[in-house]
Formats: sequence, C-alpha cells, structure tokens
Amino acid sequence: MQSCIRFKDEAMALRQRGKTYTEIQEILGVAVPPSTLCTWFKELTLSPQEQECIILHGKEKIRNGSIKAAPSKRW
Repeated sequence: MQSCIRFKDEAMALRQRGKTYTEIQEILGVAVPPSTLCTWFKELTLSPQEQECIILHGKEKIRNGSIKAAPSKRW
C-alpha cells in the first residue's frame, strides 16, 4: 500500500479532470484499489462540470459495451 500513497496527488488531479477510477488506474499504471481511491476522493469537491464529465464517461462506456450489466440472479 505504501507505493499507492505516492500516486495520491496525481490521482486527485486526474479525478478533478473528470477521469473515472479505471482511467486513473490505467494512467497511473498501477492497480490502486477502488476502496483506496474512494478514501482519497472522499473529501474532494467536484464542480458540476467535473461531475457531469464523470457521468458522461460512464454512460459512454455502457453504450460501447465496456461495462456489462450484472447477470440476473432471479431463480
């Protein structure tokens, strides 16, 4: 975990530019656990434009099939 801490500032800057967790991990070139990213970003205040950018990235990935819906657990 010690190695993840040195990436915190860069991860914060990327998040403020509207990057998703996956994009941040790819850019940093390290698999920072999502729980760690969540903790880092907990106090981060995003502008409405930054929030919209993140939402649009997620919707784009869904449209492109990058994110697949979880299979139904109905019996």
